[in-house]
Amino acid sequence: MRVLILLAAALVLAACGKLTEANYAKLKSGMTIDEVEAVMGSADKCDEALGFRSCEWGSEQKYIRVKYMGGKVIALSKRGLE
Repeated sequence: MRVLILLAAALVLAACGKLTEANYAKLKSGMTIDEVEAVMGSADKCDEALGFRSCEWGSEQKYIRVKYMGGKVIALSKRGLE
């Protein structure tokens, strides 16, 4: 049980390390999904509808969100970054 708790904590800390102003500044309109993932790693969650894809890293209090159309970034948003 302790191993699972430690593993979960490590994953949360690793994800938080990507949620920085510096990483957000690296993201640009027109980037591909692979280019964004090279900076941010795999998203915590993604949704797809009507040709659009929206991905999020973080939580409601602290996040980076990226919206894609045709596999390219069309919008970026952030909240609570340091």
